[in-house]
Amino acid sequence: MLNLKAVTAGLATVAALMSAPSAHADRVDDYVAAYGQDAICPVLDEYPTNAGILGIVNHLVDSEGFTSYSAGLVIAHSVLLFCPKHVPVLRKFADTYNGTRSV
Repeated sequence: MLNLKAVTAGLATVAALMSAPSAHADRVDDYVAAYGQDAICPVLDEYPTNAGILGIVNHLVDSEGFTSYSAGLVIAHSVLLFCPKHVPVLRKFADTYNGTRSV
């Protein structure tokens, strides 16, 4: 079961994380570097909806082993770095699921 509050928290903390220097690359950074531009952004190009974001989250959690929170970070970092035109989609997702609802 996805914790959408955790996903939303991951999305919300990206601005702070993007402004702070990274001491070392971590799994989120590595995944974003490898797949952000060529996988995350194309999915959002095709599915710029809450359902599109949830599809990416489900893949990251179920197939890649990320937590819901880390999946949110992967998506947010990818969008901010490679496809900022999708920031409104992230905001809509955060506005919709900013609570305790789980899917």
